[in-house]
Amino acid sequence: MPEGWVPPADCPRVPVAVASGTGTSARAVWLVGLAGLLLAAGCSGGSQAQKAALDQDVARDVNWELRKDARFAEVHASCAGGIVALRGRVDSRGVEADALKIAQTSAHGARVLSELEIRPR
Repeated sequence: MPEGWVPPADCPRVPVAVASGTGTSARAVWLVGLAGLLLAAGCSGGSQAQKAALDQDVARDVNWELRKDARFAEVHASCAGGIVALRGRVDSRGVEADALKIAQTSAHGARVLSELEIRPR
């Protein structure tokens, strides 16, 4: 799993019961535990489609936050392999630093790289 990976919000949490005493069959406990393992394996983010969807969600969230500030009108975030890249143009190093800070805050732990061009207007 990539560092900083967070399971999707729709990933079910399955409690596992522990057999202790009468009325609880060991087989039922085993089946609940097995169901939990199968669900956890399905939420591991292991498939290419799941990783691509996670990258897309991260890029969307970063772009959403950047759009709240007019200084980042020419900045676009993309995410591939858990790495966010900021591309485009900003007016100064200070604006670049602010864009990086916003991206790091909203990137769900993904690594953020700046490929921004700094060109005053």
